[in-house]
Amino acid sequence: MMHGYGYGYGMNIWMIVGWIIMAAVIIFAVYGLMYLLRKSDSSGAVKTAAPLDILKERLARGEIDSEEYQRIKDELLR
Repeated sequence: MMHGYGYGYGMNIWMIVGWIIMAAVIIFAVYGLMYLLRKSDSSGAVKTAAPLDILKERLARGEIDSEEYQRIKDELLR
């Protein structure tokens, strides 16, 4: 027995389940992509400058002189 136009009852339970699964896959894909992009950008830790970079900045700002710069640099490179 047909109920109107089409092949049956229209949108049945399996179509609803299909839409829910499709929405879940799309949400999961977007979440996974965001996770991968965030993970490749940083490891979650606060990025800190390398010790030699900090030392160079201190020399450039005039906080230390070239002798102290060289002494600290030698200690860092040991």
